[in-house]
Amino acid sequence: MQRKLYLGLALMLSLAIGSLTGFPTVHSQERQPAIELPPNSEITSLEKEYLFSNQDDEIADIAPNSPGYMIAKRCWVENLTQNRAILAFERPGVIDYIEPREGDEIEAGTIVGHLKDDLAQAQHAINVMEATNTVDKRYAEKAFLVAREKHKSAVGVNERIKGTIPDTEIRELKLDSERSELQIEQADHKKTVAELTAAESAVQLETYDLEAPFTGTVIKVYKSQGEAVGQGDPVIEILNIDTVRVNGWITRDRAQKIRRGNKVLVKLLLDNSEEKFPGSDKTLEGKIQFVDMKTVGVRGYVQVYADVFNEDRLLLPGSAVAMKVLE
Repeated sequence: MQRKLYLGLALMLSLAIGSLTGFPTVHSQERQPAIELPPNSEITSLEKEYLFSNQDDEIADIAPNSPGYMIAKRCWVENLTQNRAILAFERPGVIDYIEPREGDEIEAGTIVGHLKDDLAQAQHAINVMEATNTVDKRYAEKAFLVAREKHKSAVGVNERIKGTIPDTEIRELKLDSERSELQIEQADHKKTVAELTAAESAVQLETYDLEAPFTGTVIKVYKSQGEAVGQGDPVIEILNIDTVRVNGWITRDRAQKIRRGNKVLVKLLLDNSEEKFPGSDKTLEGKIQFVDMKTVGVRGYVQVYADVFNEDRLLLPGSAVAMKVLE
C-alpha cells in the first residue's frame, strides 16, 4: 500500500516539474522575428541570416559631410562572379606540368599548365610541311606549258597543210592542255586545304595549354604533374579581389530613388579589438551595380549591390562594412 502511495506521489511530482520546465519553451516559440516574412517567401539563406540578425544595430554615418543615404544596417562583401574561376583543360590528357602553387600571383594570359602533346606536335609538323609543299603546282605548270605547245603546234601544222593531223588528235591535244591547266587549279586547292589543316592543328595545340583568363591569386591547385584529366576537370582555381561586390538592404521607398551608377562610399566595420587594423579609417568608393526587383519581409526590404574598387585589398569576402549611397 505504501509503495503505491509513493509511486503516485512521484508521478504527480514529475508532472508538476514537467509543466514548469515546459512553460518557457512554449513562450519562446511564440516570439516573432523583427521582420515577418510572407508565406512562400523566396529568399536565400544569406538573406535570411541578414534579416534575422542584429536588427537593432545602427551604423553611424561614415561621411557626414557628403549628402546621401546611409544604409542603416551592416552590409557584407562578396566576390565578383567574373573575378573567380576554376580553370580546366579543353581536352582530356596527361598533365605535363602545372606551374603555379597556392598563393602565387599570376597575370592574365599566363600559361599555368600544359598537357603532354608529343603526338599532336608531330602531326602539326607534318601538316606544316604539306602546307609549304609547292611540287604539285610546279609540275602542273610545266605540264601545262608542254601540253599547250603540242596543241598549238598541231593546229599550226593543219593550218599550213590541211588534214595532216586528224581532228580527233587535235581535240585530244586540246583536252590535254585544258587538263593540265585544271591541274594547276587543283594544286592550288590542295595547298589551300593543307594550309587550313596546318592552321587547325595549330589551334588544336593551344588546347593543350591552360591559360589564366584574368590576373589573380591562385587559391587552390587540384591536380599535379603526371595526373590524367578529363575535359572540364578542375585543375586550378584563381581569385581576384581588386574589385568586390558589397551587398546591402534598403527600404522600398529608398530603392525607388536609387539608380544603377549611383556612387557609394564603403568603410570596413571593426570591433573594439581591431581599431588599429591597417586601413580601418579608409573609405573606399564604388558604384551601384544592381537594385533588386523583389522585396523581402513585410516592411519591404530591397537588396542592392555595389561594385567597389578594393584598394590595398582591404575588403575580404565575408567582411562586414558600412555603405552610404551618395546623392
